[in-house]
Parts: sequence; C-alpha cells; structure tokens
Amino acid sequence: MHPSVVFPTCLGLLSLLVGHMNFPFVRLIRQFLVESKRLKPGGRFFVTHLSLHFCEPYDLLAPRLAAEDIVVAYDGLRVDL
Repeated sequence: MHPSVVFPTCLGLLSLLVGHMNFPFVRLIRQFLVESKRLKPGGRFFVTHLSLHFCEPYDLLAPRLAAEDIVVAYDGLRVDL
C-alpha cells in the first residue's frame, strides 16, 4: 500500500489530447487505487503539473478537489511521508 500518490493532471476538465491526464480520468485512477487497496486508508492523492490555460486558479480549484480527497500540489509544497 502506498501512503501517497502524485499524478500529473495537465488538462483539468479538457479531454481533447490523447495521452494527457484530466480530472475525470484522475478521479477514476484514485477510485481504482482506493478500491484495490493500493492507496492506504487516509493516504493522500496529489495532482500536479496543472496547465495555467486549462485549469482554474489554485484558490478556486484546491478547495473543490479537497472535497474529493484530492490535494492540489503547488511550487514549494513539502510533504511528510
């Protein structure tokens, strides 16, 4: 089991480019990791590498994703494992 997972999520809600992560797909990945017991109970799921063109600003996006137990990473973030 992993205590934390970090995932690149470039495109936000956009899904035009094949091979790039978006929020709907990342939600499915998180669900899979939780249901298959690959993410520890209470483990943190981080998204990073957010496009400034396709994602909302941090102060709008972070609280919305936090409600889904997804942490929006930011420059300088430090995490204790």
